[in-house]
Amino acid sequence: MNKEEFLNELKIAINTDKDLHENMVLDELDEWDSLAIMCTVSMFADRLKQDINFEDFQNIKTIGDLMDKAGIKR
Repeated sequence: MNKEEFLNELKIAINTDKDLHENMVLDELDEWDSLAIMCTVSMFADRLKQDINFEDFQNIKTIGDLMDKAGIKR
């Protein structure tokens, strides 16, 4: 998965129409809530075949941090 595909998948997971970019702070997005986190965990499992747990989100502050966790080149 490339950067563009990741951002599109994330848009679906968090249910937003906003254009996302790697410098966006997740907590500043109105859509970023517990449901969005659960959907993001599901996206990682289903689309990326990677485990991400709720403790990981303590260190994930931006979309770029999510991309790093997924191994997506920025």
